[in-house]
Amino acid sequence: MEALRRDAASGFQGRLVEHLKTQFPAECLAHSPADLVAHIHFGIDRARHHGLDTEQQLAFYLDLTLLFGRNFDIDQVWAAQVLASGYDGDTRIEKLYQKSVKYLSEQGDSRTNGPEGGSLGRIRNSR
Repeated sequence: MEALRRDAASGFQGRLVEHLKTQFPAECLAHSPADLVAHIHFGIDRARHHGLDTEQQLAFYLDLTLLFGRNFDIDQVWAAQVLASGYDGDTRIEKLYQKSVKYLSEQGDSRTNGPEGGSLGRIRNSR
């Protein structure tokens, strides 16, 4: 039974690595493979701490760690407020998406520009 759990976790980790490399190639190139895996483990732990646990929720949370830094849940007031709210996980993910788009737009950040909405447009399906 433990072997099945390890295989499932390994498969999930592999899907997250591929997802992040596809959505954030430049950011992932800044990490060694081992560092990227450590970043994923850290992000999963933080996301679960906030009550996020589906594969989509975890993937979107990791997307935000690459956009805003691994401690965005502490450093960004808007993120901390959403994550501390009593909303269910899917609602928190939707609100995080909306707040992150608003924040980046207000900052004049180019990651919201482009035909697909920049980085946030590409990750729209992650949430």
